[in-house]
Amino acid sequence: MASPLSSEFGGRVELVLQHAEDLEARYLGCFSEGERLFSSVVKVSVEGKVNHEQWRGEPAPTWLLDVTQSLLRTAWRQRTVGTPWPRRLTRWRKGSDES
Repeated sequence: MASPLSSEFGGRVELVLQHAEDLEARYLGCFSEGERLFSSVVKVSVEGKVNHEQWRGEPAPTWLLDVTQSLLRTAWRQRTVGTPWPRRLTRWRKGSDES
């Protein structure tokens, strides 16, 4: 049976807030590409830098990490003007053009 996160083409990023402070946050990241699943802890620093830590198994493909970077940088910029950290961020993107 396919995972609810799976997709034949493309990938999905789901980030769930675990801990937040003023300008820093930690998310549990779940990623999928086809039937492949990945997870890590994702931290956003006070400077807006995004770091993936504590991978379970292999790291997710670079293009999914780029999607994650974009999502969290946007959340960080919004946080600097008073918007709370989102509790959950979920995005699906068409797959990488790399073959």
